[in-house]
Order: sequence, then structure tokens, then C-alpha cells
Amino acid sequence: GRPIGTAEDAQNLAADTLGGALYAGGDLVLDNVHFTRNSATGSSGAEFRGASARGGAVYAEGDVVVARSLFDRNRVSGGKGGTSSDVAPGAEPVFRTNTPPTYNGFPGGAAEGADIALAPGATVEAADSLFVRGTARGGSGAPGLDGQDGKKGARAKPGTCDAGVNVGWTEAGDGQDGARGGRGGDAGGAVGSIAGGASVTLQRSAIVSAVAVTGQAALAGIPGRGGAGGDG
Repeated sequence: GRPIGTAEDAQNLAADTLGGALYAGGDLVLDNVHFTRNSATGSSGAEFRGASARGGAVYAEGDVVVARSLFDRNRVSGGKGGTSSDVAPGAEPVFRTNTPPTYNGFPGGAAEGADIALAPGATVEAADSLFVRGTARGGSGAPGLDGQDGKKGARAKPGTCDAGVNVGWTEAGDGQDGARGGRGGDAGGAVGSIAGGASVTLQRSAIVSAVAVTGQAALAGIPGRGGAGGDG
């Protein structure tokens, strides 16, 4: 497979995986070829979405012509989503709203084309070929983490009495609000045997027992409890 991604993607997204057996940067002709039990799998997201995977056997940027060929039990799987806080990775949280950070679940990656996936605008023409038991399975979303409990308020500090007036007295502080429960990540989508592109043409060919299964959406986290007020 061939991972792709820009420098910006590397900072906030897992790179996608293209083609379990073959990546074609242009047009492709396949004649009397067998692709059996190949797979393309997107990586799990460490802090962001799971990577998508396209083309369990073949991914092509250009047009594909298939003749007298067999695609048998190929698979494509999206990566599982990750979990991240609502602050930048590695940064110290700033409690501007008197609330700890929230940790959200991110979506799973998509799985497209157990046998063949195409770049936008590309086409497939298949003749006298068989596509058997291809499986596309989307990645599951990551659950949102339970919210952190708020910190206890500051303790009151006694002052001194000067001519009947308290000097330097500090009242007890309010407790910090509990964090929101993180959002659960959405499920990654799935498209079966052949995916993407502008058109697919089949002649004297068959797609048999193809399966496409979306990932599982995840639950949200439970909100944290507010912190107790400070002691008087």
C-alpha cells in the first residue's frame, strides 16, 4: 500500500492507505490476473480520526481495464478513531472558562473498494471477470472520555483585625466546574467491491457475496462533577 498525506495532515490526521496489492499512478490494464486475499488497512488514530483505506487489492489514479481476471476474498478496513482533548496536542490546558479540558472521540476511517478503488474521475471497465467475497469494513469511532471532576475551591485565608476592620481576609473560592463528557466518534463508512471514480462498466462479469459493513459509532463520555467550594 501507499500512504499519502500533506505536512498539515501529518500534524492532525492519520495518513490514508491506498492499494493492498497494487497502486497505479495512472491508467492500468489487467488481463488474466488473479488477486487473492489481499488487504489494505487504515491505521488507528492516536489523537484524531482513524485513517481511511481504499482498494483492498488495487488503487488506481487513472482508468482501469480488467479482462479475464479473478478478485477473490480481498479486504479493506478503516482505522479506529482516536481520542484528543479540546486543547492543542502537547499544550498545557488554560482554564479560561474555569473548566478542565474535554476529551472527544474522533470518527473511524472509511473503507472503500475491497477489490478496486479509484481516484475521482477515473473509470473501470471489466469483462469476463469475477469479483468474489470482497469485504469492506469501516473503522469504529472512539468513545468520548468521561469529564474530569472540577478542582476544589481555594480555602479561605484569615486576616488580622485592625481597629475593628478585617485586613487581608480572603473568602473561600468556588469549586471548578466539571468537564463536559467527550463526544463519541462517528462510524467510518464502507463501500463494497468497487468504489470511487466516475463510472463502472461490467460485461459478462459478476460480483459475488460482497460485503460492506460500517464501523460502530461510539458513546459520549459522562460529564465530570463540579468541585466543592473552599473551606471557610
